[in-house]
Amino acid sequence: MSKHQGSILVTTLLSIAGFSAVVIALCWVLSPNRFPIATISVDGGKGYVSATDVRSALADVEHSNFFTLNIAQAQQALMALQWVQWAEVKRSWPGKLEVRLVEQVPVARWNNKGLLNASGEPFVTGIDVGDYHHLPSLLGSAGDETHLWQKWMEVELLLGDSDVRIKEFRREVQGGYSALLDSGIELRLGRSQVLKRLERYLDVHERFVQQQKAEVAYVDLRYDNGVALGWKNEQ
Repeated sequence: MSKHQGSILVTTLLSIAGFSAVVIALCWVLSPNRFPIATISVDGGKGYVSATDVRSALADVEHSNFFTLNIAQAQQALMALQWVQWAEVKRSWPGKLEVRLVEQVPVARWNNKGLLNASGEPFVTGIDVGDYHHLPSLLGSAGDETHLWQKWMEVELLLGDSDVRIKEFRREVQGGYSALLDSGIELRLGRSQVLKRLERYLDVHERFVQQQKAEVAYVDLRYDNGVALGWKNEQ
């Protein structure tokens, strides 16, 4: 073997040894038993989402290797929690996972078994909504949630400082709207011109219905002009 060939052989062996050392070091560093996630800090939440909820959602990743942890998977696990609207997960050396949450804010009850957020999206279903009796009750078909919430906000803006308060707002399968006031009076609003018909009711309410609300069962506003009143003693 020539001197030149020997030099090449030594260089090759050193390269192989160096590469092997790097591989061994990486395997050691990336081993699931090395550099585990030791702590998880949570910023935000705690109103509806507890630290226990967060840890349960991250149970599969909590003891993962700090370097190989799948951040996207961790965020998806948190976003799957009903009360989480937004989540962010970051690594923080050494061995710490920082979690930031934004919780859902309920603004309305939906079909007496779920809640809507401020975008009119259902995010909790199949619950007892009795604890949220202070929220408006919206009733409609699946897919109507956002539309009905937007319509409700228009109605609330129209009612403004009046003493008329809607307890329940409904969209029927056929597309017609109705409202149940806190006084127990039902407003039949029809499919179109809902706000215009509510304005007409406010006028009638001040001049007539307010004085006889104990006897009025419903007010039918589905007319081009005028209204029809239904009386409790006629039902």
